Amino acid sequence: MSYIVYTNKNDPHSTIHSDVDCKQIKKHDGEHKYNQGYYKSCETIEEAEEYCHNKADVNKGNISYCSFCKRKK
Repeated sequence: MSYIVYTNKNDPHSTIHSDVDCKQIKKHDGEHKYNQGYYKSCETIEEAEEYCHNKADVNKGNISYCSFCKRKK
């Protein structure tokens, strides 16, 4: 399974989403109109978590998992 990490620089946090069927990602089409964040594709959950930890200067260590994706598992 692949994952998408959304990092918001204005409200410092990163959220890990499932790339398969997450409606949170699909409703935004991977874009934000105010340029407040960006997306990164990852092949594994470990890669997504490592990426989040490496972005601590942007996300201030606030890492979460999408509540919608979590319910689907």
